[in-house]
Amino acid sequence: MMRAFTLCCLLLALGCSSVPKVEEKKNKPSEASQKTSESKNKQSNEKVEKENTPLDLGSDEKSEGEGVAGGEKTSNYRALKKALNESKDSEVLSEVSKILAENKKDLKTLNALAMHHYSKGRFGIAKTILKRAFETESESSILYNNLGLILLKENKVKEAIVSFEKSLVIEKDNLPSLRNLAGIYAYYRDYKRTAEIYEKLSVKSSLRNDEANNFAVSLSYLGQLEKASKIFERFYKKDPSVDFLFSYLVFLVYQKKNYKEASEVIRKIEIKKANKEYSQRVSLIKNFLSKQRLK
Repeated sequence: MMRAFTLCCLLLALGCSSVPKVEEKKNKPSEASQKTSESKNKQSNEKVEKENTPLDLGSDEKSEGEGVAGGEKTSNYRALKKALNESKDSEVLSEVSKILAENKKDLKTLNALAMHHYSKGRFGIAKTILKRAFETESESSILYNNLGLILLKENKVKEAIVSFEKSLVIEKDNLPSLRNLAGIYAYYRDYKRTAEIYEKLSVKSSLRNDEANNFAVSLSYLGQLEKASKIFERFYKKDPSVDFLFSYLVFLVYQKKNYKEASEVIRKIEIKKANKEYSQRVSLIKNFLSKQRLK
């Protein structure tokens, strides 16, 4: 099997953009890779945009932020937190008004309000509120992370990257910013940076299933097959998603050529009742394995 075919399958298992940041091979992609592209791109893009950072509004009698004086203030935060959880505009705005009437520069409240609007798809309003929050605290890692999310929604990827990087200059171990950057680099096929960030994340925090998937595939592309194999094997034991299983299947078939283990992974995918697209891709790989056994 051609090297280009192997790389193509691995790339698409990760979920790649149509505008890569690495040099492409010019070989014609396989039928399996063509059927993988569209849905995986969409899934990968969604994963980039979900890691926002709330400023903790607190859950007990102890105040959580700078300049918070407990008592009534803590009670107001509780009410705001409840309104945010219920996601009702009128109640959120009512509780926000009470807090900002006492302190119009309350950083927690401004951030919470901005991210409430973000969750509702009102990105322009969210950005305006964050800018007001920046007037209070210009060196906030949390605010830069959340601004990066809004910029992503506005398809301003380069600006979003700058915002996440500013977040990390202020707080080098800001996990949401690290995760968001890694997701972007994975989506745009910058495997070296993707692997570097996930390496750091794996030390600081437990990787999620989708992160382990991206990490392992990035390492595969970089030629670090044994390390990729260890990650795949470790997360394979943790009730992995169909996304992860399919990436592992591609890795086993086209990189490790471990057809026996690949057959076990196929059985797991079938048990999980994968959707039609995945079922079609798995069928193509099963056909390939059948041909290999006849050789």
